[in-house]
Formats: sequence, C-alpha cells, structure tokens
Amino acid sequence: MSFKNKSGIKPVEYHILYTLDKVEEKIGMIHVPDAIRDREERAGTKGTLIDVGPMAFEDWPDDQHPKPGDRIILTVRYAGGEIEGADGETYYLANDKDIAAIVDKEKE
Repeated sequence: MSFKNKSGIKPVEYHILYTLDKVEEKIGMIHVPDAIRDREERAGTKGTLIDVGPMAFEDWPDDQHPKPGDRIILTVRYAGGEIEGADGETYYLANDKDIAAIVDKEKE
C-alpha cells in the first residue's frame, strides 16, 4: 500500500513534511483546555512522516531511510515550521537531520 500526501505541500532539498501525534481532548472525565492541548501537541516528539524532499537522506545509509508513512521520533521538540495544508490539517516542515529514530510499528 502506498502512502499518499494529501497536504498539497511538497518539501524541497533536504526538508521533510510530518505531522505530530494528537493529544487527548479528555483525560478521564477532565476536559483538557485548548491552550494546554496545543502546547502539549507541539511539544511532542513522535509523529508520522508525510513526504520528503528529493535530497533528503542522501547522506544516510540506505537501510536507514525513513519512508512516507513511517512513524518517527524527532530530536528536538520544536523541529521545523508549522504550516496548514490544503486539506486544513496542520503539518510541519523540518530538516531530515531532525529525525532521531524510526518507530517499529509492530512494537508500538
């Protein structure tokens, strides 16, 4: 199954496009305020790789290239810039070096 970029955003050079994991709106019976939820979501370091620029990962070993659809862990909490996609979703553009690890889907 191929992964489709629905954002309308195509990264260039060494850049990557990713989304961050969503933060829960409720914890038990307590509603988490939007400001706190937004802050926690942005502080997250796990996400999904959506697309990569043509030069991304060119100096990485071939067996370590993450691919669109892979779950990733980022090195810094505020990696990249926030941008809204054509589909209304929030995406982030960052450098390929901001990826620290690929999450094993079977063990997540």
